[in-house]
Amino acid sequence: MNELPQVVITGTSAPDEKPPSATAGIVLREQIESRPWLRPAEVLESVPGLVVTQHTGGGKANQYFLRGFNLDHGTDVSIYALGMPVNQRTHAHGQGYTDLNFLIPELVDNLVYRKGPYLARDGDFATAGAVDIDYVNELDHPFATIGVGSKGYRRLLVAGSWGLKKPGDDSGRLLLAVETAGYDGPWTVPEKLSKQNLLMRYSVGTVEQGWRLTGMHYRASWTGTDQIPERAVTQGLIGEFDSLDSTTGGKTDLSALMWNAHGSNARGPWQANAYVAGYGLDLYSNFTYATNAVQGDQFRQYDQRTKLGGDLSQTWRYQALGATQSTTTGLQVRQDRIGDLRLQLTQGRQFYDTVRQDQVTQTSAGVFIDQASQWTPWLRTRVGVRADQFSFKVRSDLPANSGSTSAHIVSPKVALTLTPTRAIAVFANWGQGFHSNDARGTVIQVDPDPRSATFGQPTDRVTPLARATGTELGVTWTTPRLQLSAALWSLNLQSELVYVGDAGSTVAGRPSRRHGIELAGVWQPSSRWTVDADATFAQARYDDGDASASYVQGAVRRTVSAGVTYRPGSAWSTALRVRHIGPRQLTEDGNLLGASSTVLNAQVGYKINRKLSLALEVLNLTNQRFADMEYIYNSQLPGEAAAVTDRHYRPGAPRSARLMVKWSFD
Repeated sequence: MNELPQVVITGTSAPDEKPPSATAGIVLREQIESRPWLRPAEVLESVPGLVVTQHTGGGKANQYFLRGFNLDHGTDVSIYALGMPVNQRTHAHGQGYTDLNFLIPELVDNLVYRKGPYLARDGDFATAGAVDIDYVNELDHPFATIGVGSKGYRRLLVAGSWGLKKPGDDSGRLLLAVETAGYDGPWTVPEKLSKQNLLMRYSVGTVEQGWRLTGMHYRASWTGTDQIPERAVTQGLIGEFDSLDSTTGGKTDLSALMWNAHGSNARGPWQANAYVAGYGLDLYSNFTYATNAVQGDQFRQYDQRTKLGGDLSQTWRYQALGATQSTTTGLQVRQDRIGDLRLQLTQGRQFYDTVRQDQVTQTSAGVFIDQASQWTPWLRTRVGVRADQFSFKVRSDLPANSGSTSAHIVSPKVALTLTPTRAIAVFANWGQGFHSNDARGTVIQVDPDPRSATFGQPTDRVTPLARATGTELGVTWTTPRLQLSAALWSLNLQSELVYVGDAGSTVAGRPSRRHGIELAGVWQPSSRWTVDADATFAQARYDDGDASASYVQGAVRRTVSAGVTYRPGSAWSTALRVRHIGPRQLTEDGNLLGASSTVLNAQVGYKINRKLSLALEVLNLTNQRFADMEYIYNSQLPGEAAAVTDRHYRPGAPRSARLMVKWSFD
């Protein structure tokens, strides 16, 4: 029988390796391979309830939704890839900016996910949840894949691994992958996405003990395909796939070196990671079009930085107080050295004014202890606490907005697990977590934006670290062929504080509360069939007593995802997946909702022989018309006398097909 595509983390008999909650799990490579995907980051949609969309060109970070959060580009979900945090602090476009376009889905080995702030090892941004993405160390055979499709899609991937020998006869493995891809999309102004990706990994050892060194370089460029105002479409000024500014877009690059090691000593298992990365983004956007009737509203966000850090953890396993005990302690450090951070006003990508320009150094250190105890065969507890210290240093072109500050936060966690039978587990979780805010907002004194009515006037600073408090009650039922889970959860956020990168100023957010229910299941009636489904329902409200404006904008009320995979033999495979996104809250008064959407994707694969295989993907199979993203805000079209409050949306991609040809080498 094949592996179930979504399984809870069972680990060994050690209590630290058992699932911390009913909504923690692992997605295996087999499930990722059977999913058709439009964008690389959509591998995250294998996490139940996590939705990935886009509001502009494909080279920009995606938009994420989870547990009643519009996570923007990653504000409240912590994502690690290959042992390195992907969320960018104090980013030019938005706090927590998480660009996963460098992912190569064929190399993903697994995704480990945890919902809520319940695990002590999870720090910054891990409020709604956390995801760890890892690659394989080796491949069965080297291969080359060529992909072509509608809307100008093209892709070439060449990857392979080779065994090497080190002195002392220790075996080593070298993994290499090269990718190049492009996409124009359905847009009148072609997206012209062009990306190149290179990965090298050298690994030594086994699952129990070893180390690996990974190097990667990624770069991309694209033309922006931003959201458009509904009135421009209904009035016949533009079509749904037209643009109001053909010069938006950008380019980005990432070069990184990651070292990971793991092993065991007399105390128990240990783990160590270190990373250094150089990152750049040069982004041109225009969301309001022509409130400046002369030069237009285009602006540039520029980010150049070096990110470095690492972590170390040690677990002690022993018997005490009549129970099996596991004590894990860890240290995590990180520094972002942002040498050039700009917000500028542009017209046709030509600069004419600077809103602000900064240099930022942001440093953090976190320590944690996690105590897992197996008291009886049916009773397990987990108690943890982490402490984080942050320092922020900003040097701005406006001296009043320069300065230094620091902040610290302590986050306790408690979990109780009952297993009355081998199949059933009941979980109760309570924990606190946090997300950091943009360093510029922690020391700001005056509004630097010449477009603002409050330009040069005093403005509020933001709290550096915003606390979240979560609770969850869940149950899982696990048999060899069927897995079911259900959870009730709530999450209170001290403040939805954000730094508005588009304006160069801060907004003092409001406290909020969210609660919901999650359901998930995987059924494998036979070795040929696998059926999986998940559904989430959430409510998000501000919690400051203002009933007239209590709805959190952008929050999704429900999501549903389901899929069927059929493998009748070694040659054929088919998969059909449906994703439903419920209505989004567009205004704080609750009067306007975005439309829901339901999209069906399909994949058919055929292995001609041991070397040659084909795969056909059809995305948006029923050619549904839907919006990838929706917003309500003020904008002004050329010729309009004043700004107009309107719905702005980015249409989802119509039906498209992609054919992949894979050749495996001996």
